[in-house]
Amino acid sequence: GDNIQAEFLCKGHLQLKNIKIAEGGVSMQSDQRLTMDPNLIYLLNSYMAGDIINFNLSDMSNMDNAEILDISTFPVVGLKSLINNPSYTLTVLKSPFQSEVEQICALHGIPYNKVVFKSYEDFFRTKLQSDFLIVDPVEISGLLKKNVLEDISVMRLQCLKSTGVVVPGELELHAILVESETLKEYSKLVSDEKVADYKISQVINAYQCRIHQDIQLSTLPHRSLSHPTKLHQINMNSTENGSKSSIIESQKTTEIEITEDGKITAIVYWFGLKYHSGIYVNTSDPNGLFKQAACLLEDDVCVKKGEKICLQWSLKNSCLQIGVYDNETTLLK
Repeated sequence: GDNIQAEFLCKGHLQLKNIKIAEGGVSMQSDQRLTMDPNLIYLLNSYMAGDIINFNLSDMSNMDNAEILDISTFPVVGLKSLINNPSYTLTVLKSPFQSEVEQICALHGIPYNKVVFKSYEDFFRTKLQSDFLIVDPVEISGLLKKNVLEDISVMRLQCLKSTGVVVPGELELHAILVESETLKEYSKLVSDEKVADYKISQVINAYQCRIHQDIQLSTLPHRSLSHPTKLHQINMNSTENGSKSSIIESQKTTEIEITEDGKITAIVYWFGLKYHSGIYVNTSDPNGLFKQAACLLEDDVCVKKGEKICLQWSLKNSCLQIGVYDNETTLLK
């Protein structure tokens, strides 16, 4: 007949963290239920699996009365910082998850006036001067969020103080060359035999899609033809000539050494997010919830072990284009 109070930790899996007899035989905390969209639950699990939930703004700065601007899909870092330091003020982007944000605020006793919901138009109309700009630049699907680099570039100029900081501070791009018939079948009709010998592959393949998302590299049937390679690193807080520099356009050629004989059919890529306090989120982690993306080549590229291959990529409007540079035709495959 005893009442107990149990504390659970949900990080990748459910774990019983602490259990004790409630004082006086009465529950110390009344039951409370939060109703959340399944997509939001999946998103929050990705934050936990990626250790983002362990990040604290107070580890970066001990300032009081800080102004936080959080434009993440769901403002986990901003809310946690507000709970840890009630002197902070949080501005978040209006979204379909506003009611869930309000529920969490009510649950933790956060005053209503401490959290402000605004649209992008409101941000620029009111000329915010924030100390922190918090973003989540990568979708769970493995792609960069639409226009995210453009948004960050504009908002850090318009909405951040001169001493303001973007969180996370760095975004890395990684890639690997693979041979995968499975990925090739995602992109095009590889044989008319698969459609009862109707001769339609030429027509169908004229509309093939080269960029694919929601790929789980750890379970994808493939052969790795190179080591994972870091292609690029973006410092969200970089400055040039005393002013914040542009991060929205990049282009580069990177040489990669082949580790196995084979045929390159695709380039699989993912991202790394660097936070303060040594927290690093690798979106290729097989234990995480992020997926990866891939660019399929128009034609297979035959390679030999020890050979050097040039990858050329460009990043514009938050869209990544990547391919193998063909020295003979000076064209991307």
